[in-house]
Amino acid sequence: MTRLADYSKVEMKTISVKLPASLGAKLTFAAKQRSTTKSAIVRTALEQYLAPNAEHPPESVAALAKELIGCVSGGPSDLSYNKKHLEGLGQKSKERSGPWH
Repeated sequence: MTRLADYSKVEMKTISVKLPASLGAKLTFAAKQRSTTKSAIVRTALEQYLAPNAEHPPESVAALAKELIGCVSGGPSDLSYNKKHLEGLGQKSKERSGPWH
């Protein structure tokens, strides 16, 4: 993991993050307690969260939607790859000719 001192010669990109007031207050308190900046704490937290061996790696879209995958029955089994299901997509609903209309 890169330490704060390693960032002294690195070009930084500025981002904005919206935090609930309570989390912002915790961040401010932690920065004062540790005599560091809020940015340094956020960088360290992101490095730990995004590390390859992190306990909670970022989830894929499929992992986030796991409860929804396969929850619909009765639809076509080839919906994800058969182009005939896209016929008329983007047209007004009366004009659509796809198999679902």
